[in-house]
Amino acid sequence: KGLFFYNSNMAAGYANPDYLAESFSNLDLMVAIDVQMSETCMLADYVLPDTSYLERLELPEFVGGKVEPGESKEQALVRECREELGVTVAVGPVFLELTHAYPDLTVHLTLFHARIVEGRPQKLEHNDLRFLTPEESANYAFCPADSAILQALREGSGREAWA
Repeated sequence: KGLFFYNSNMAAGYANPDYLAESFSNLDLMVAIDVQMSETCMLADYVLPDTSYLERLELPEFVGGKVEPGESKEQALVRECREELGVTVAVGPVFLELTHAYPDLTVHLTLFHARIVEGRPQKLEHNDLRFLTPEESANYAFCPADSAILQALREGSGREAWA
């Protein structure tokens, strides 16, 4: 007996998680394929990584990532800039916050005003690195969630907030 989960986190929403875990333990094989290590993945015998909708698109993205437990959003930005670009940034006020639903995940983005205070940007985790003016960004395809960000940048929103 086996069970196969694809981008499904059944264990997270099941009314009786103990019963579910016991049922899973009676299986000969349980495989989960997902973009993140969900509760269902934690119960599986094998977990195979999947690419997210955004990874499949291979579109440019802004620097950043997930906030780790015990970390503020500002601390996460500093860490991500160090990991992805090899620079240290000073983080200013929030520029924009938005939530966007993709087919396989919903993202909440918080963008900050920031400036590099140490180092020179390097391609540590990405295939390419470009600095674009807001106007030049119109010549590139970006992730759908980024359209509101790019529009705000083109309109000059928030420039006065942290000079």
